[in-house]
Amino acid sequence: MMQIKFSPKKYLILLICTYFVSNIYTQNLIHGVVFEKDRAIPIVGAVVSIGSKGTITDTDGKFSLEKEVNQNYMVVSFTGFKKTRILLSESNEYNIQLEEESVLLQTTIISSSRFETSIAQSSVSMEVIAAKDIEKLSTNSVEQVLDRVPGVQILDGQANIRGGSGYSYGAGSRVMLVMDEIPILQPDAGFPNWSDLPLENVEQIEVLKGAASALYGSAAMNGVIHFRSKFPGSKPFTSVTQTMKYFTAPDQEEYWWKNNSFKDSPQEWITTIVDRRKIKSWDLSSALAYTNKNEYNENVGNINHRANVLIRKRFKDKMTASLGANLNTGTSSDFFYWKASGLYTGDTSSFTRSKKVRFSLDPSVNYITNKNYKHKAYARWYYIENNNNANQSNQSNNYYGEYQIHKNIEKWRLAIAAGVFGSYSKIDAPLYGDTLLSSSNQAVYLSAEHKIKDRLIFMAGMRYEYFKIQGPSHIGTYQFDQQSKDSRPVFRFGLNYNVAKNSYLRASWGQGFRFPTLAEKYIQTQAGGLNIAPNPNIKSEYGNSYEIGYKQAFKFLSMDGGFDLAGFYSRYRDMMEFGFLLSPNLVPFFQSSNVGDTEIPGVEGSLLLNKKFKYGNLSFIASHTFIEPKFQDWDLTGNNVKLTELDKATRGQLNALRSTSDENVLKYRSKHVFKSDIQYQLNGWMLGYDFLYASNVTAIDPIFETFIKGVKEFREKNNTGYRIHGLRLGYQMKKIELQANLFNLTNEIYTNRPGYLEAPRHMVFRATYKINS
Repeated sequence: MMQIKFSPKKYLILLICTYFVSNIYTQNLIHGVVFEKDRAIPIVGAVVSIGSKGTITDTDGKFSLEKEVNQNYMVVSFTGFKKTRILLSESNEYNIQLEEESVLLQTTIISSSRFETSIAQSSVSMEVIAAKDIEKLSTNSVEQVLDRVPGVQILDGQANIRGGSGYSYGAGSRVMLVMDEIPILQPDAGFPNWSDLPLENVEQIEVLKGAASALYGSAAMNGVIHFRSKFPGSKPFTSVTQTMKYFTAPDQEEYWWKNNSFKDSPQEWITTIVDRRKIKSWDLSSALAYTNKNEYNENVGNINHRANVLIRKRFKDKMTASLGANLNTGTSSDFFYWKASGLYTGDTSSFTRSKKVRFSLDPSVNYITNKNYKHKAYARWYYIENNNNANQSNQSNNYYGEYQIHKNIEKWRLAIAAGVFGSYSKIDAPLYGDTLLSSSNQAVYLSAEHKIKDRLIFMAGMRYEYFKIQGPSHIGTYQFDQQSKDSRPVFRFGLNYNVAKNSYLRASWGQGFRFPTLAEKYIQTQAGGLNIAPNPNIKSEYGNSYEIGYKQAFKFLSMDGGFDLAGFYSRYRDMMEFGFLLSPNLVPFFQSSNVGDTEIPGVEGSLLLNKKFKYGNLSFIASHTFIEPKFQDWDLTGNNVKLTELDKATRGQLNALRSTSDENVLKYRSKHVFKSDIQYQLNGWMLGYDFLYASNVTAIDPIFETFIKGVKEFREKNNTGYRIHGLRLGYQMKKIELQANLFNLTNEIYTNRPGYLEAPRHMVFRATYKINS
């Protein structure tokens, strides 16, 4: 064997070379710490990049990053702070201070483009609800939180953005629900299972308004609601919250079923336990929730148990892997429509009692390469078992997978995201003709964002969707093609122009496309004597959404504030909506069908003010949304069409015949919605007031007024919309928070849909103990 011998001279040369190579590498390595300006608090997770190389700060706000040849700037960004560009010098040590954005512009979002960006630079209307705004309401009801968002209404469990949806009997959502970039609608019905969401572990909720199918697929016809999880901070956090709700009697005592004493009031009890902590390179978030609701409607309520855990492993600064799990079990009872002799009591024939088990498992991986390519992979298994006494049970296994790749090309000021998506569902359901069904959906998409100079941002995106359903050849007397397919490309374009300091003008156009859900196509059941029928001929709907908007932030007399104005127009082709029809033998039934072409023009404005006083802080927000939703085909001569000649009626005649209004207006929509909230904080105390107004719903299905006793009389008596006032008072100590809310202060009696009253005046008391705060 040959041996290599080093002379002292060669050994010395090797040592010198090693020293110089190591010294050159060390000179190319930059170290630093990122912290909040004026508060010197380290920022965990700030993104630091030089050219194509990037990293994130650790739990102490520190980072290390190698310099890149021919790159003279380092870019540092973090949610809620101004992006900072730093000119590189000969120094290898940097202390970087990030300044908070304007109160209106500071929020970072991801839903509008698949890229993290400032809400001010979005090309579409966006609203963001922070965790502190959720806490104002002392609730674990996601619907109650979303009902406070400008332009959003919740109608019988379905989200409606700017009038894009009517009453859908719990099927076929036009608003996509997403949790940490994973779709979470129940696939067979397109229904949001709100109680699955761990609201106590949500960092913020992003609401995108307008067609977003090019970003999120079929169900995003009308918008997207994106829930983003809260991860542990630098210190462990553990809390226990007890919430109690008490309902009082309505002023119309003839509608009530309880005694008027406080001790006999219907009640709700909610207990939640939350824990978030870092253990070395692990992030652990978990929550337990128990709900026992004895509702204001007689014999209506639910008992619910939910456990949620999210585990994230950080592999240095380039890779993270997460696993989320959610279990939701419980029982519930409810009714479809009221009993005429007592509107807070359900008709016995319309009651349903159910037992549910829902479980989801969500693994994901995020990886950043040395050249700053971001790879994201998500998956979900979602098991649903709903047992129902009214032949409405269903069981399904649902599988989802998605891969994304992101790349920021700094020299071109270009960000690109591309991805592939696939889902598969297998359903066994008496609700769908007591048969086995399967559905699949595949998609590819591309999104790009280009910054032109320093003021103009151009966004574009496209997605190609493919759907397939494998179903029965018949359900009852209804004949089906056993296989249904559809596919379509959809596109979006947007612009955002920074007109002046804190002034942004935006414009967007997006296409929407929605394939019928299994529930809309195959459902066959009864609800209180009303038949709900399948529809073999239902077709996909598609459309376009346009918007132009202006956002302005300002400071005036030591007051921070801003306003947002938007004009929008949506047009749908072959819109799908549930409605009442008549069979050839004149028996009424409820069915999802294509109602033709529709349009929804409108305007929306919001105002935000924040004033700091010597002894406190005052905040105010208000919004107004106006829409003019119409059918493209409308002919009042339909009111004269004989029931035996419906098969000869035109689309316009049928639309007029199936509405209680002579005005051309889409059913179950309020034209005006106004919302406001004001809050004052002082030394741990908080006092707030909120107000909600929705104008009268002029058009519903006529069958509701004839079939359900009391509906017509109630609508004639209560035809000015509804006005809901609320008060809240809270006190926050170091470890304890106490809050009391009074909802529906004036005890307004109102409905969101025919035959079902909303809650009378009720009080909520919340106590939170923060163990590790």
